[in-house]
Amino acid sequence: MSPFVITHFDPYFVPIGFSNIGFVYTIKVHCSELLDSPCDFFGFVELMTDTNLLRNLALLIFFICYAGQPSTLYAQTFSLTDLGDLQGGIDFGYAYGVNDVGQVVGFSRSHIDDTAFFWDAAIGMQNLGFLPGGDAFSEGQSVNLIGQVVGTSDTVSGAHAFMWDSVDGMQDLGLLPGSNNSSFAYDINNLGQVVGYGNSSTGEDRAFLWTSGTGMQEIEGLLPNDSGRSYANAINNVGQVVGDVFSSEGHIAFLWDPKDGVSSLGNLANGTGSTEANEINDVGQIVGKARTDIGSRAFLWDAIGGMQDLGDLAGGSDYSQANGINNNGWVVGRSESAAGRHAFLWTAENGMQDLNDLLAGGGSEWTIVEAFDINASGQIAAYGVNSSGVRRSLLLTPSSVPVAELNIVHGSQAAGSLEDTLASDDEHLVLDPEFLTSRYQLEFTVSATSPTESPSALEFGYESRAFSFVGTVDQEIELFNFDSGQFETVDSRLASATDSIVSVTPGGDPARFVKAGTNAIRARISYQNSLPFWVFSTQNLYLPYRVRADHIFWTITP
Repeated sequence: MSPFVITHFDPYFVPIGFSNIGFVYTIKVHCSELLDSPCDFFGFVELMTDTNLLRNLALLIFFICYAGQPSTLYAQTFSLTDLGDLQGGIDFGYAYGVNDVGQVVGFSRSHIDDTAFFWDAAIGMQNLGFLPGGDAFSEGQSVNLIGQVVGTSDTVSGAHAFMWDSVDGMQDLGLLPGSNNSSFAYDINNLGQVVGYGNSSTGEDRAFLWTSGTGMQEIEGLLPNDSGRSYANAINNVGQVVGDVFSSEGHIAFLWDPKDGVSSLGNLANGTGSTEANEINDVGQIVGKARTDIGSRAFLWDAIGGMQDLGDLAGGSDYSQANGINNNGWVVGRSESAAGRHAFLWTAENGMQDLNDLLAGGGSEWTIVEAFDINASGQIAAYGVNSSGVRRSLLLTPSSVPVAELNIVHGSQAAGSLEDTLASDDEHLVLDPEFLTSRYQLEFTVSATSPTESPSALEFGYESRAFSFVGTVDQEIELFNFDSGQFETVDSRLASATDSIVSVTPGGDPARFVKAGTNAIRARISYQNSLPFWVFSTQNLYLPYRVRADHIFWTITP
């Protein structure tokens, strides 16, 4: 699933009622009406009553696009970007959050303070400063799709949760009603809702939900055996909140839904009672950490399967923790391994993998210690350490992005599936042409999502062969130029009769092949037999050629 924002929405409003923010609408239309894509999508919108947010129309709509099934991304390798330091930094920083356009937040340390930063590929690392009266501590925890950042800063009266954007700078989100102590913001969704915890009027830490209309309000009634302390760690774009409450049995992970209230996530089969929920995606999958009789283990929870143990890295001491999950179900976190504490990536297909083993080129001067967040394109916010002891904020970007959607325009699918194009192996997608005018023709498009809107380089790769029974077969590859609104031919040749890879790196600015806002990338591949040829068969058994597609991918350089 790929989230995207659209600002032209009036014809699609269908009201369903009120929320604590404003009037709630749901939308269901066809992607083809807006994206030239054969799929349906649905979403929701809340009309904010606070005029300060009306200028941010992009906040009002967040959609989840379904192309038949959730799109799947398989990163073969990652490129690594050292995000650097703020001026005066001492080579120490953590990257905590990354949004779906690759912007990163965290903190950078100097000799006198820890300071929140906002990083963008175009401008580098930006100092977010402190709330009034603060001068020693601030950190960015999360950033949403339009660049709103939340975190915590010191003030003259203690630590306060903040929201920052490029227009208004850093704004104090205040305290829980009746409190005069502290508050901490951990997450923000694309509607501008913020969660965290604050010291309450009675002195306990309490989970809060902040909106522009209501301010900071305690999330009440989390669990019957709540001892008074509760922590909200994440919120998704449906408004569901996860965190943990402290009870006599330890921390208990919870899910809070604005309609259905609160529920406990339970425990692993060999759990000993202490669980923490750290992140939730837009389809309700939750990740965190559960204590077991053999150590603490990363878990993945959903409403159907309950809590699943994700294991740990090879040679570890039975410790792992999951920090982030995207809408494709990719999970990141940290685990003990034979080489010490390392960051991991977990997928349903490959299980838990050491991120250090997935770096492009087979290695790096950095040891990636912990991964905190992952976006829709598979970009990961993390921190690492090098041999000199430098500890830096890092951004990992999938360097090979495989096809996520297939659309056959002319022809038919004879065997195999889209998943067979994810790697170079013995599994293939087999396609047959159809008769058009005087030739048999095959035409299909493949689409994916680039991890960046402005790549410095883009390469399209395609492994295939054409079994030609009569004459030869012409093959053409085109990439969609979003600047001109047309496909642009990047390669034309006779199709190979044996498995071969065509790798195309077009000249000029590669950003023209990436759609602004959604980061969509699209290619069209077409074939036709070189000589006019008709097949006279009522069963259509004797086609002049057949194509076997094996590996289709883009290599994106940020």
